[in-house]
Amino acid sequence: MDVEEGAAEFGYRIGERAAGRGMATAAVEGVRRPAATTYRLAALTAVTTLDNPASMAVLARNGFTFVENFSPDGRSGVRYQRRLDATR
Repeated sequence: MDVEEGAAEFGYRIGERAAGRGMATAAVEGVRRPAATTYRLAALTAVTTLDNPASMAVLARNGFTFVENFSPDGRSGVRYQRRLDATR
């Protein structure tokens, strides 16, 4: 989604029945690597709501760090970013 100045915002959704099996962590990593190597992006950004600690954990496991609080659609949320390096 939304590629601008070497960075892209992305989103993901894993079905409830697949939750807790590492699929979201693997999916985010599966996007992160080609974003750096194939598409030569410098950063990825992702957002989630504060009532979704599982998504925050997935982003943290993939090296994303907190950027800011904000309110998507009137819900309290957070924005995360991961700087990318094509060698990792």
